[in-house]
Amino acid sequence: MLIGLGALVVVGGIIWNLMDSRDLPDRARREYVEAELAKAEGVLMALPVDLPPGYGPANFWGSATGPDGTAVSRDVTFFPSEAGGADGRIVGVQMCVESASDHQENCVIDSDNNSVVRRVEDIRVVIDLSDHDPTNRAAWQSVPFTTDLNKVRWLH
Repeated sequence: MLIGLGALVVVGGIIWNLMDSRDLPDRARREYVEAELAKAEGVLMALPVDLPPGYGPANFWGSATGPDGTAVSRDVTFFPSEAGGADGRIVGVQMCVESASDHQENCVIDSDNNSVVRRVEDIRVVIDLSDHDPTNRAAWQSVPFTTDLNKVRWLH
């Protein structure tokens, strides 16, 4: 499954980069992120306060909803910036958040030890790293996260 997810992230990144950037929304605008999150009420989204080195703003927002229509998990993908991905050392990162008290485990933790699991307030953050780069792993393990969009410095 992880290989399939990795392939999806890579193909999605290629398609995203091939699209005419003039037609794309500014993914670092706070209003854009608020609109993406407003598509489903429910679990709060935890985001990195600052992006780890080499990454650009978030792409491909999504959520999984429960029977009542509220989001039980949210997911987002971070791709390397043009400069960050130039050497091929880092690749796209899939991040999923869910309530830490929810025992449904909507966010899958990779059995090959590619996942970094963080906790922000009552939110479990599962970050899937498929690049096996220790520097990148350390960056995602140590970057501060918040559920307050006003504290996310890569948003404007």
